[in-house]
Amino acid sequence: MRERFATSAPSEAGKGGNAPAVSLRRGLPTLSAFILMVIVLLIFNLSSLRLVRLLEASKESDLGQRMVAVGRMIAYHLRQPSPPVILSLVSELPIDQQADKLEDFAATTVYEKLIQRLSEMKRLNNLAALTLLTVQGLVVADADEKMAPASPYLYNEVDAEPLSRAATGQVAQMRLYPIGDTLYKRVYVPIVSEGKPLGILALSASADYFAALREVQRRARVQMILSSALLIAIGVLVHRLFSFIVKAEARALRLARMEAMASLAGGVAHELRNPLSIIRMMCEEILADLPPESRSARNARDIIGEVDRLNELVYQFLSLAKPPDFSKAEPVDLVAEVRRTAELLRKSSPQAFALELNLPTAPLRVQADERALRQVLLNLLLNARDAVAENGGRVSVTVTERRDMAEVRIADTGPGIAQRDLERVFDPFFTTKPTGSGLGLAISRNLVQNMGGEISLTSCVGKGTEVCVRLPLRRSMTLRG
Repeated sequence: MRERFATSAPSEAGKGGNAPAVSLRRGLPTLSAFILMVIVLLIFNLSSLRLVRLLEASKESDLGQRMVAVGRMIAYHLRQPSPPVILSLVSELPIDQQADKLEDFAATTVYEKLIQRLSEMKRLNNLAALTLLTVQGLVVADADEKMAPASPYLYNEVDAEPLSRAATGQVAQMRLYPIGDTLYKRVYVPIVSEGKPLGILALSASADYFAALREVQRRARVQMILSSALLIAIGVLVHRLFSFIVKAEARALRLARMEAMASLAGGVAHELRNPLSIIRMMCEEILADLPPESRSARNARDIIGEVDRLNELVYQFLSLAKPPDFSKAEPVDLVAEVRRTAELLRKSSPQAFALELNLPTAPLRVQADERALRQVLLNLLLNARDAVAENGGRVSVTVTERRDMAEVRIADTGPGIAQRDLERVFDPFFTTKPTGSGLGLAISRNLVQNMGGEISLTSCVGKGTEVCVRLPLRRSMTLRG
């Protein structure tokens, strides 16, 4: 249900600002937790990556040594009782004649027996490929017969460096490298007779050789994922811990400040009350004896007005020093109280302003002290009214129910509050008004929190300010009790 009526002068919550309700200090826990988490993640994952690289290098070294040992053993067996004759014959021929000799050799039974020996050795040693080459890189025999005799070796260009070393009689190997999901590792063992390299034995590792390496890589990936997830969880916990500590510290400081100010305010208020009452009473007696239109009468009325203003300030001091006793609080219809306070504000405002009420038709009962609730609503409405006094803006009051809480939002279209002031608007004696006491919002927050509720404020320069008060509904408090 919406109600609109015209009914105004600057407020504590109505001047200057931007919207974020989070200060740099409150943002520090999030920032520090994020930075800490990133640093730890980087250190841990880089360390894990370094460890994986070391393990990969170790596994590759072990694999290379195993393949070299297998290659030496196969080369030894091929030399028994003597190296294949074809190697000796080809090594004595010019390069341009070697291919013809190898093609002729492929048609002999000796070639077939050599293929059988290579195939058997390949199977027994679990190799992916086993090929006998000339020192010039021509295929003599391939265990799988995938490469024909006299054809250039498939990896002549890729493995040029290790092949040239093997041609001089040195054992050489290629570094492990991946192509897609497949790992490749080849070893070249020379077949030497009387100190002279006659041929080269090319060995390729099978998938089984890489099983341990793949397992290391898989476990490393899983470990990095799990550790990252764990560290992120720790980062979230650290952030929450930091946030809790910062909020607890801020709450403790605020309470200490409030207690100190309340004690001071209470003492000052009690000391001022009696003199103010005497001054007012004496001014009223003097005023009664003066002509109504005389200058002295006007001065007396001004004094009485200032005394009343000081009395209101004293009452605010006392409210800050000693909040109402909520042990005897009773259910209060929030909707009716908002409507009643808005009507009171309309009647007491010297200037008309647009006030819009968005109220539910059904009552919303909260456990509160009726006088304290009315004071909170009046403080907030006065602030909103004063905020729109200069620009003729609009004040809206919206009452809703959310998750067992009654919510009152009082918004104005005033100039807003400066971002630097947002964190201080609830501090006692802080005000953006030249004539403000700085107690309205401080008292309102004190009262709302004592009623078990929450109060928050957001603002944007040039757009206005909104204050949200959330109070527990009567039924939710009954269920808890």
